[in-house]
Amino acid sequence: MEEEKFKIISLILIIFISFIGILFLISFFSTLYGYSSLHISIEISAITNFIKLYSTTIKIGTALFASLAIWLTIERMMQTGKQIDEITKNNTFNNFFKHREEFKKEFSLNHFFIDVSELTGRDIDRDIRILYNLFYYQSPSIFKPHLNIDSKNKINKFLKMINTSELDKEGYNIEDYDSQELKKISNENFEQISKITTSINSNLAEQFKKAPKKHNGNIKIELMRFGKLNELYLSGMLYQSLFQFDGSTERVLENFEKNFKDFRGKFDYDDVRRSTKKMQITSKST
Repeated sequence: MEEEKFKIISLILIIFISFIGILFLISFFSTLYGYSSLHISIEISAITNFIKLYSTTIKIGTALFASLAIWLTIERMMQTGKQIDEITKNNTFNNFFKHREEFKKEFSLNHFFIDVSELTGRDIDRDIRILYNLFYYQSPSIFKPHLNIDSKNKINKFLKMINTSELDKEGYNIEDYDSQELKKISNENFEQISKITTSINSNLAEQFKKAPKKHNGNIKIELMRFGKLNELYLSGMLYQSLFQFDGSTERVLENFEKNFKDFRGKFDYDDVRRSTKKMQITSKST
């Protein structure tokens, strides 16, 4: 926007300079022609007379050189602005790829993606790249080193729903939480995250089903409840990590994290996780 203003001013000055230049030439040559019979002299009176005769031309010439000086200054400012923009673009370009690499390095060791890798066999490099584009920026031209506003707002809304529910109350038995309410919270999550956690839960469910005696009631309903709660838990921990990567020290869903770990312990989760991980290793080797 600023560059466009300078371009307009520069164009106006060029037109003005051209006009003044034509006036200068007309004034100079008309005066020269009108007083062509006069002789050149270096006497004071002759010089004074010369100045009087060419006073209009001199004034026009002064205006011309002043306009040229202003135009040159604006041109230098535009050139400097272009150089600064180019440097900024290069820095932004470099920072974008550096930030993306740091994100990949950080989150390849994150609990969320460790679960994705060990329990599903998915290509976490691809998932990390997709989620970086989702949470941050897809192009260097719009890059900023923090969560984009749309993603941050959606994450905060999702976390607030859990935080204001009984799920995040200290000592709450989340096994009693209404299933329909779980679905409502899940519907506010990112579709991409829901799909990833669904693949984790599907593989865990296969191992849960092999030991139905460990469960009470309808295993299908219990697994559905576990899957939704596990999605909320894994998503919440991922979003906590995102906030930390952004430089925030804020802690989220601490009570829910403890409540969920107590809940999943009833499912012999650690044993089921080991079985699921072993199943993935076996399927890769065959």
